Amino acid sequence: MKFSGLFIGLGLVVSASAQTYTEYKTKGELAMHDGDNVTALRNFQKAIELDSTKEGNALIYSYAGLCAKNLNLPDETRKYMQASVDRGIMEPIVYSILVDVCRDQKDLTCQENTLKKAITIFPLNAIEYQKKLAYVYNNSKNYMALEKLGKEITKADSTDEKMLELYGVALQKQNKSAEAIKTFENLLSISPDNFNANMIVGGYYYQTGSAKIDKEKASYDKLKNPDRVIWSKFNKSTIAIINDYYPKAAKYLEKAYEQKADENVKKMLFAIYTKMNEREKAKKYE
Repeated sequence: MKFSGLFIGLGLVVSASAQTYTEYKTKGELAMHDGDNVTALRNFQKAIELDSTKEGNALIYSYAGLCAKNLNLPDETRKYMQASVDRGIMEPIVYSILVDVCRDQKDLTCQENTLKKAITIFPLNAIEYQKKLAYVYNNSKNYMALEKLGKEITKADSTDEKMLELYGVALQKQNKSAEAIKTFENLLSISPDNFNANMIVGGYYYQTGSAKIDKEKASYDKLKNPDRVIWSKFNKSTIAIINDYYPKAAKYLEKAYEQKADENVKKMLFAIYTKMNEREKAKKYE
């Protein structure tokens, strides 16, 4: 870990028994330089106790956090890195370490707040932090925020497969099916073998077609003594729906099944080919 201000006080002569903020800070820097994280952390803690600025000296808190990290002390790492961030540290790695600790502790709010601040402070690296934030929103099921962020990310980087997938999921979870399918189809144009995208798009065409068929059948079943003309009209309408939706569904679901022999995909493919009267293909999925 490197900081722009690291070891700026190493030129000072330090007494054997440090008593002032500067002396404790410098002893800590010397110990950290020598790889003695225990001594370094102890001296940084003493310096912090004597820190009267409250708002300043963000760097020394990050030093303490780094020593705590090296000593595998996650709570101490988080405490000092958070204090450094709160004091406006301008070192990206501090934000990254804090996000990592918060992720390990399953604290989504901490991750979100830290990443939002990093996006503001480091605009040149904003896309990197935005992508990490997208995962946080997905894990917290904040799909409205994920949709907004995903739209911004995929506009800036239209080839990131995972971001396209997360954006599509956000749309899907909010019942914005048409936009979601368009996004997943864009993903498949980049990554044709993506299992999730193939399953979602194939499932959409299958379920949409099936729902339309069920609606037609429900309307037909309500009729009393329908004649041959009405039956013929119903039959043609059903066949048209099958031909419009099921071949599209099969195309994507076949691709998904090639990647993973999923039982749900298998059942859909069996139903599709049975409805299409393609018995030989249906037998593969019995």
